[in-house]
Amino acid sequence: MEETKNALIGRLYYELSKQDEDFKLAIASIVDGCPRWSKHRGFLDCCNDDWFIAKCNNRSILKCEIVLDVDCKTIQEAKIQRDFISHRLKEMNVKNFDCYFTGSRGFHFHIFKPEWNYHLSKSEREQRKKDIIEQFQCDGMKAYEHTMIAMENCPHWKTGNKKELVERWMV
Repeated sequence: MEETKNALIGRLYYELSKQDEDFKLAIASIVDGCPRWSKHRGFLDCCNDDWFIAKCNNRSILKCEIVLDVDCKTIQEAKIQRDFISHRLKEMNVKNFDCYFTGSRGFHFHIFKPEWNYHLSKSEREQRKKDIIEQFQCDGMKAYEHTMIAMENCPHWKTGNKKELVERWMV
C-alpha cells in the first residue's frame, strides 16, 4: 500500500530523524517554461498548513539519511545498477533502506542511520555520506543535508512522473 504524503512526512520526522531535526519542505514547478521554487519551510513551521503540505513536492535530505542517486542513460542500465546496489547494501548488512523509481531513468536509494543524529558531527556525517556515495559512484551533491530532493510518492516537478517505491528493506 502506498504511503500518503502525511504518513511519509510523519515517518521521516518521528521515526527516522527521531524528532531531532526540522527538515525543509518546498514546492517546485515549471511556470512559463522556467523553474520556480517556493520558500523552503521547516516541517514544524508548516505541519498545520494543509495547502502547503498538499502542494510540497521536495524535501531536504535528513541528517540520518544517505541518498544514492542512480541516473543512467537508459532505464535498462539503471535497473542493472539498482539491482547491484540493492544486493550490495544487503551484503553490507544495511538494516534500513528504501529504493524509489524516479519516474525517468533512475532510482533513489534512501538509507537511514538514525544513530548518526546523536553520535556524529555535521562534518563527520557528510564525510561518511560522501564515502558511501562515492563507493557506489552516485551523485555527490546528495551528501549535503541542505540539498533538496524530489518527495517520495509525488509527481516530479520537471517530468510530472511519480517517484514510486520499488523496494523497502528493513531488518
